[in-house]
Amino acid sequence: MPQVRRYTGPRLSRREGVAAIEFALLVPVLVVVIMGIVEYGWLLYRRSEATRAVREGIRYAVVMPQNNVPDPITLAESRCQDVLQQLNFDLSDATIEATTQDITGDVNGVLDTMTLTLSMPYRPITGGLVPTPANMSVSMSMMMQDSE
Repeated sequence: MPQVRRYTGPRLSRREGVAAIEFALLVPVLVVVIMGIVEYGWLLYRRSEATRAVREGIRYAVVMPQNNVPDPITLAESRCQDVLQQLNFDLSDATIEATTQDITGDVNGVLDTMTLTLSMPYRPITGGLVPTPANMSVSMSMMMQDSE
């Protein structure tokens, strides 16, 4: 009677088993690295958009006459807020503050510079898997263009 061999399926060598274990150990590390790339890419993108909004707000205000109604401080803050809303930022916890300063100390008391500061919490998109800063802050100063 002929001997019948039973098929037992593919046999894994020790080498293939080690490769599977190494892969299983490296997958979580690779996921964290990829999530870190995504998270920090998003953080830098949102920071650059916030910088754009601050720059646009301050540039809009420094060319206005200082006796303008509304005043340049209000114009800078409102323009920055408008741009941030267009970029879909959540402004519920954001602080936008503009200040002016007379750095030359001239007799007329003309304001020479304006500083616009934006502070807001950063909300991570990966759910806190990667450590990120809790707050994002952008500040920019420019010379006032019109002294009338």
